[in-house]
Amino acid sequence: MTSLRLQSNSSRGLASFQSDELLDHKDQLDIAQSFKRRTCCKLGLNPGIGGLQVVSFFVFFGMTLIQMAITSGFMVFILKDPEYYDLSTQDANAELGYIGSICEFSIIFIQIFIGPVADAFGKKWVSVISLAVSSIALASIPLFNTVYPGFLMMRILVACGTSVGNLVPILADYLTPDSLGVGFSMAALIGGLITGAGMGAGFALVGKIDIGIMLYGIGGVAFVVCVICALTMKDVRVEGTGDKTSASARMIGAVTISCKQLSSDMQFTIAILGVMISKSLMVVVNQFQTGFITQVMQDGGSSINEVSNTIAVMHAASGVISLLVLPFVGFFSTKTSVKNLMIGYCVLLNLCFAITFVDIIRTDEKAITILYIIPQVLIFSLTPVGSILGSVLMGKLCTPENRGTLFFFAGLVSSVVATIVQLFGGYLYDNGILTGPLIIGWVLVVVMSGASALIAGKGRFKL
Repeated sequence: MTSLRLQSNSSRGLASFQSDELLDHKDQLDIAQSFKRRTCCKLGLNPGIGGLQVVSFFVFFGMTLIQMAITSGFMVFILKDPEYYDLSTQDANAELGYIGSICEFSIIFIQIFIGPVADAFGKKWVSVISLAVSSIALASIPLFNTVYPGFLMMRILVACGTSVGNLVPILADYLTPDSLGVGFSMAALIGGLITGAGMGAGFALVGKIDIGIMLYGIGGVAFVVCVICALTMKDVRVEGTGDKTSASARMIGAVTISCKQLSSDMQFTIAILGVMISKSLMVVVNQFQTGFITQVMQDGGSSINEVSNTIAVMHAASGVISLLVLPFVGFFSTKTSVKNLMIGYCVLLNLCFAITFVDIIRTDEKAITILYIIPQVLIFSLTPVGSILGSVLMGKLCTPENRGTLFFFAGLVSSVVATIVQLFGGYLYDNGILTGPLIIGWVLVVVMSGASALIAGKGRFKL
């Protein structure tokens, strides 16, 4: 019986198929036609992958993002609740800031080794286990009544589980290279819609039902999704990485191949910078620019309601623009090269930062005008694009046998840089340099722009 094996093509990151026996022309045509029919939502699927696996991934990804949003937006409510942790608002915020830093360092630690583990044991089971850990930990938070060690331990487990689930590149294994842009854009779009709906419903229910019951429910639903994904998701096996090869040999092989690719192909630098810029800009915009706007508007005599309304309108506008931009990026990723999209992305970000600083200098940091708001809204709405383009580029460059290692390496670099931005930006902000974090964000954009232009100018940016 003729069997098919997935064979990695390390030079192009594509998948080719060969048979153990010589196929006649009719067999080859039949196989080609069956491959051609493998689509889901107009996404090209690799052999052995069906629409069920793609849908399962999107549900898994959406559930992971909901848990990430819940832990960043709702933890203050349970810490303040007299039935649970009974902290003051000030103490709750202070504890969350400190615990958030510990969680970030925990994420950095786990990203050091989880990539090779995913390549050795399968991305499916890493995904399933990450969702199981985060769902159980989230549902366990109401069971404790002290911040240390109970809440801290559960919060770390949720952070590590959701971070791993967010980075596992199983979608890149499922899709053909020409569908990666559309696939990653769809994942970001679906994840954003699910997160927005979930957060909206959550905030509407705060105060109406017990916060502990909410966390039990979300954790329970996430665990059910975890079981479903365990039954429906698949791993893509690569020739030479089957059961006969030891796990340690597969891990060493994944690391070895990754090191060779990183040192020989400068396009990986652009891919990693794209993922890094998204996470760093999210810190700059979400954390520091909200504080900057609040400070400037209140100094100018605005009420807290006016400040909150302005920030809410900016976030709503960013969400709407993201819904328009992400399909655009997905569509054009099939029409043009990642190089053209990345260069256009860099130009647009630099223009937004330039307009922002022109307005800051013009107003001497004493007013928030429309000339400041528009580019900031655009920057916020464009933050996912860098990660999408970087992921598409890595998905095309990597092979299934080392994709996890390189994706998690990009996540590790991004986490380290984002932590530095958070710490250094916080230092500048606390010392009265309110635009310091924004300057750091622009410097990172300039670095990415310069690297893209330099590598493209040398003819090394080909995809």
